[in-house]
Amino acid sequence: MIYLPIPLSSARAAVIQHHGRERALTAQEVSVVDFYADMLIEFIQERWPVKTGRSRDAWRHLVNPSGYRLILINDAADEYGEYAEFVHYAGNPIPLIDSMVRDAIALFRDGLNAALDIAIQRTEINRQSGPGVMLGNLRLLTGGAR
Repeated sequence: MIYLPIPLSSARAAVIQHHGRERALTAQEVSVVDFYADMLIEFIQERWPVKTGRSRDAWRHLVNPSGYRLILINDAADEYGEYAEFVHYAGNPIPLIDSMVRDAIALFRDGLNAALDIAIQRTEINRQSGPGVMLGNLRLLTGGAR
């Protein structure tokens, strides 16, 4: 079984910077993590070697909003047990969890961190604007014109 926790350390730092203390990620911020996790899983699945498709299709993710973690899971099993952590490319004995999957995470990390930072800033600006006032112009966060 693959159970790979990915710390969202940059998100924790952004929350502390913009909120003043730690807090759980909001539903909107979690949706940003979900979006990037879905793209990451699709990227992995497109490169996953397929025999039956069972381990390729078993990828899923969880987000722990208060623990600042994205967790990738693959619990594919056959009659011999769980095996996803042993999947590798033909002729290369290195399991994909130790090569391609970690490279994919590194590839998506900067985009996720940037998008999550913007979402966190937006949350904090909305909170500071008072009840019932929503910030609808993201350009305020990027320095663009109003």
